[in-house]
Parts: sequence; structure tokens; C-alpha cells
Amino acid sequence: MPPRHAPRPRAASTAQADLRAARDLLTRDADKAAALAQGVIDARPHGDVELQALLVLADAHRRAFRRAAATEAYLRILQHPGRGPFEEEARFQLAILYRDLGRAELAVLQLAAAHRDHPGGPLAPERAALWAALLLQRGDAAAAAEVLEQAPSGGWSRALAERRVEVSQVLLHDDPARAAALVAPIMSERRAGDLARAAEAIQRQARLSEGRPASR
Repeated sequence: MPPRHAPRPRAASTAQADLRAARDLLTRDADKAAALAQGVIDARPHGDVELQALLVLADAHRRAFRRAAATEAYLRILQHPGRGPFEEEARFQLAILYRDLGRAELAVLQLAAAHRDHPGGPLAPERAALWAALLLQRGDAAAAAEVLEQAPSGGWSRALAERRVEVSQVLLHDDPARAAALVAPIMSERRAGDLARAAEAIQRQARLSEGRPASR
């Protein structure tokens, strides 16, 4: 019998063409995008092409609500030596997937790792909002407040502002000063709208709780 050989890595041009096609299909046909990306991975491409294919595969599974498969793909991304520029996004998406799969404790671990390695990353506001929501769900308002207090104060994130209001409302009875400070960043934001009004009500109630005039 002739000797058997391991499959040769797919030609770079073919792999890149398949990757472009998979990306183009992501918003229209996630199943086809996933199949193309998996084909590139199965052909054992070099490192960068493999990583790009994993990113497409994870996104395709996520869009198709195949949460277990998406989780596996994102975990593979985190194990890849070239993961650096994509690690924050992968951990954030993993946290959302774990939350949706009912594994809140694993979601919190991913968010904590992302905060440790990317404290000022572009996803920091959304990450803090999700992290605080998970902590609040398990009844730890103090820990949720600590996460929000470390969140970036610049820019505008409605999700982050909503968490500030929610956590402050829980803290208002036992720690009115902390509750008032937590919503302070919302007050100067012109886009806050209803959240600014909620923040104002929290601060007014906090002043009353501390025996100070509830000035407007």
C-alpha cells in the first residue's frame, strides 16, 4: 500500500477566499458561514488564518443561537497563541453565552478575567453592566456597586447607567451615600433622559435618609 500522508494545509489563497465568503454570509446565512469556517479549520491552515476562521465560526454559531457550539469556539480562541487582539471580545461573548446557558458563575469568571487583563478596553462599560447585573441577581449589591465604581466614567453607555440606577435603588436603604454617589455620573449626561430623572430621585431620597434637605 502507498504510504498515507497527513492532509496538506489548504492553500492560503483558497482559505482566504473561503473566509471572505463566510464573513459575507454571517448576517444572511449563519449556517453556511459556519460550514465554510469549519472547512477552513479542518484543512489545518497556518495560525492567523485558523484564528480568523475560529472568530467567524464562533460568531456564526452565536448568531444561530447554537450556544454550546459558540462557547466551544470562543474557548478555542482563548487557547490560540494569537488571541491577544480578540481576547476581550471573546471573553465578553463567553460571559453572555454562559449567562444564557444558566452558568452565571462561569460568566462572572470570564468578566473578571477580562477586567484584569483589559481594564480600560473598549468593552469595559458593557462588561461592567453585565457583571453588576449578575452580581445583583445573586443578591450581592455591594459587590455590584464595587464593579460599577471601577467602571469608566467617560462616554455614554445606557446599559451601564441602567445598572447604576438598579444597584443604587437596592443600596438606598442601607447605604444612601453610596447609592447617591453611584448615580452621580448620570446626572450630567444629556442623553440620560428617564435615567437622569431616576438618578435625581435616588439622590433626593438619599439626602432625606441622611437628614439633609432634599434640594432640587
